Amino acid sequence: MADTPQTLALLALGQKYRGKIVPQINRLSATLRVLPMIPGGGKNVAWVAEGDSEDAENYADGADAANFSSDSQNDAILSWARVRKNFKITDTARAAAQTNEAGPDGLKDLIAHNIITQSGKVASKVNLQIFSGDGTSDALTGFDTAIGDDTNTYATIVRGTDTYWKPTVVDPGSLTPLTFAQVRSDRTAIFKKSGENPDLAFVPPEVFDAWGNLYDATRRYVQEVTTPRGTVKLNAGFEGLEFDGMVILKDKDATANRIYYVNSNYVHLEYLPLSPATVAALMTMGIDMKADDGFGMTPLGIRCEKLAKTGDADKYMVKTTLQLVVRRPNTCGVRKNVAT
Repeated sequence: MADTPQTLALLALGQKYRGKIVPQINRLSATLRVLPMIPGGGKNVAWVAEGDSEDAENYADGADAANFSSDSQNDAILSWARVRKNFKITDTARAAAQTNEAGPDGLKDLIAHNIITQSGKVASKVNLQIFSGDGTSDALTGFDTAIGDDTNTYATIVRGTDTYWKPTVVDPGSLTPLTFAQVRSDRTAIFKKSGENPDLAFVPPEVFDAWGNLYDATRRYVQEVTTPRGTVKLNAGFEGLEFDGMVILKDKDATANRIYYVNSNYVHLEYLPLSPATVAALMTMGIDMKADDGFGMTPLGIRCEKLAKTGDADKYMVKTTLQLVVRRPNTCGVRKNVAT
């Protein structure tokens, strides 16, 4: 008789999965971990921007007052942006997941799992639009529009008319190797306009590497960043450099070949929360939550709402209403065409 062992391939065994689901996607939202976030209200995001008046004057002894002026005031208004991610789960899939004994345990509650993963997707979309959002089609008005252009209109204020609304935009016109002298020159220009220095610089990974190469053996990494939102510890998903008191952070969503100089005292994300009464009324249908990109929780005012059921599936919407606000653009700026 043939000597035939009973190998693993011949065994009819159930497949057992480990308890956790391991995401293979990069939804890291580095900038969301740093910028302050505040609840807003009303039909839009609005604040008052005050500009400079005519110069003070010298006058002769005893001369009557003749010239009068006050600082100008302009309405700065941004429309709310809306970001959502929809999902639906069939009744059969939900029941099968709940009764499955082989795991993974993370799929026992498909609704809860989707809420977590889809809120991370919403956060990732928001993080991308913090840089490249143009404010149209219900998108955020990102840094490329808010501080990356000194001739456009931002928050309904025309920069060609109100020059105090201009950020510092440096563009050599072609890809140019980065130097410390350039960065110091950029910061000096911002300081001369605003009287303040940017405390953060956001860069794409390639620019971060080029910047780090300038340090050689004197490279200085930082372990945490202190912002108006509190202390943010850097970990496997974050890496920072320090230069003249400014922290440089890399973000996968930052526009290529750019440096974003940001003064965190005048930049924040503003979200539209539900009223307490509405939250109480929706407790059976939806929940408020914080976005989780896999590296930490982010308070974005995200909520999940159950939609009307029209077939053999439950439908849900994970959404947020928010806007990026740069209250004082002249404290910020952008350097373009950084060679990597």
